[in-house]
Amino acid sequence: MEVSSIIEEYNNAKDNDFRYMTLKQPVLIRSIQKDFDKLMANLYLPVLTHNVDSELQQLVSFEVLPRAVLSLFDSQVEEYNSNGLMWAYIERYVFYPIIDSLESGNETITNLLVQSLRNILNILISNDLNIKSVTRNDQILSDNYQSKYQDEEFMKLVSFMLKESQKETTVAGLQGYQETIQKLIEVSYDGRLRFLSPKALKMCIESLHDYEDYNTSSQMLLNKVIENTDIAAVAQTQQYFSLSNLKFMSKNWYKFAECCSGIIPKLIDEISKETEKSDISKMLEIISNLKDYLLQGTITNEGHPKLPSDLSILLLDRVLNILTNIIPSIESRDVINKHHNNNDLVTTESDTDIVVEDIDQQAYLDELDAGMSSNYDEDLSFTVDFEGDDTSSNLLEVTEEELQDIDIYNRDYDVIVKHSLNILYDVFLAERTGVIQFGPHLATAREKLNCIKSKVSDSNLDSKTFSLFTHFFERLEDFDRKVFETYEVLSIEELKTEISTPIPERKGAVVFTLIEYLGKDQVSLEELQSIIELIDHLIDVRVTDGDNDKYLSGNDENLIAEALLPHLRMNKSFVHTFKAGNISKKVDNGATLRTMIYTTLSRLDITKHLLVCKVIECLLHYGIKDKQDLIRDIAQSILKKLLDEHYEEILALETTWYSKYLVPIIAESTLPTNNFLTAYPPFTFHTVDS
Repeated sequence: MEVSSIIEEYNNAKDNDFRYMTLKQPVLIRSIQKDFDKLMANLYLPVLTHNVDSELQQLVSFEVLPRAVLSLFDSQVEEYNSNGLMWAYIERYVFYPIIDSLESGNETITNLLVQSLRNILNILISNDLNIKSVTRNDQILSDNYQSKYQDEEFMKLVSFMLKESQKETTVAGLQGYQETIQKLIEVSYDGRLRFLSPKALKMCIESLHDYEDYNTSSQMLLNKVIENTDIAAVAQTQQYFSLSNLKFMSKNWYKFAECCSGIIPKLIDEISKETEKSDISKMLEIISNLKDYLLQGTITNEGHPKLPSDLSILLLDRVLNILTNIIPSIESRDVINKHHNNNDLVTTESDTDIVVEDIDQQAYLDELDAGMSSNYDEDLSFTVDFEGDDTSSNLLEVTEEELQDIDIYNRDYDVIVKHSLNILYDVFLAERTGVIQFGPHLATAREKLNCIKSKVSDSNLDSKTFSLFTHFFERLEDFDRKVFETYEVLSIEELKTEISTPIPERKGAVVFTLIEYLGKDQVSLEELQSIIELIDHLIDVRVTDGDNDKYLSGNDENLIAEALLPHLRMNKSFVHTFKAGNISKKVDNGATLRTMIYTTLSRLDITKHLLVCKVIECLLHYGIKDKQDLIRDIAQSILKKLLDEHYEEILALETTWYSKYLVPIIAESTLPTNNFLTAYPPFTFHTVDS
């Protein structure tokens, strides 16, 4: 039915049943600006904003309007092929009219409009329709739509919703507003070409600053906001961050590239001070989230991290001290928990002493009698001296009313231990792989670590906490064993036998031999082909078995990928020249082998940051310049895959390298430059109004 006809038929309808049937009629939309705009202004919005039958409103909100919006993504619609402006039309004629109508209605109308907007967003998301789809299929955003910050209407929506959310008395109502904002960000921003402004980020952060423990929708909103805010805006807004929101925001660690040098040192300094347990646990979690700036080797700094190694050494010292001091406190907590769970803690109705079956624990508690209140059963309280190393000062009294507070301490202690051990492992790993150098601090660190290990062994920690420590030490020892483990190099025939029926226990010898052959100065074409075929077979086994670590771990794949890099360029020893009279012709006998190598490389899961950068360099220097068409295609495919998976991390850790080194090479290459630089744009720090 034509737009004008359906509007006329609805307006002339005598009853709601007929209006209902009219709204259900399919409508023919040829143009967003001409047809859909008329529908919104003269039919859909009046139904939603006027006091009409609720069934008609729900029909428009849940079915008619979302269906009409979905129909706009059709080649028959005039604006569909408008090269990047399609999404501008969607926002201008779909989102903005609803947003502009919010303040004109009462609470019922407002909720209905928000619900309608959310229904539209849901149907777009479920059909994978968003601003990112505009840049797919070789489409480029037009210049007048490629602005970094286009959130005037978004700000209006956020401002209104935040104001309205203060009135909400139900969790569901608040979450409804938050989810709508989150979904609008998801479809309207891509985090690469269109970003939220610092003002929008500040507003969202401040709206959540009172939340100590965010609900799921609050967490999702924070994550969605930070994902779609650029590095510059995050840096300009850092003064508004609280520990609570930074705890969630820092999971998108790559957005903190320009402010990590201010945030991380401050956190490292703070964790050594007298601080609430919950604050320490948050700070450790944030540091753990941002650890790549401290511990990840970068190509820009010749293998060293983005931040100076002194910070890593200081962090190591702080975390070792935390673990040293916290063990006695955890033991005290466990004593209280044990007796509370066994109903051994006295209540105000009991005059009996604490009964402890464990003789050692009873003796320990006896030492505390002098410090106990004589009015123990009425004035039971619990405190923990975090810095103390004398367990006799750690356990005082507990009231039944305050026993619930112990659960908070339980959670804080567990989080502190978990993040401390994770940080420790990563720091020691970085030291063992040469990313950072401890120098004279190494001996002190090892001494403290051994002291902690001894304390844990002699402690009465509960099984959960004890297992956290033992697992950490096992992981560290396992890594050391693998680093110093050596194998005998197998022959090609032995290697074929091993790989034909792979045994997990022999994996180390197999991978070691493969890498040794790939690293030889002199190796025949036939040997290399055999090695590549064997690697492919291992990958096939891994894929078929579904267990990545059983026959080929992630670290193994990185090692193999690195060993393949020298073979990505043409090997002149495999190029032969044939002469016939005055005519000579060069034949590249290694072309087939190189094709095999590029194909194998494309199948490997490359995860180590430095290796990713080295592979990208090789692909740009050799792969996309190779004379073989197939190799160029495979190289371009690998390049796209690596940038898809690691673009944000590269931009965060290698800003200068990417912008000043890679981008010019891409621009001068045979790659479809516009598409690559649109999908993976370089970052230039700029100041914007906040």
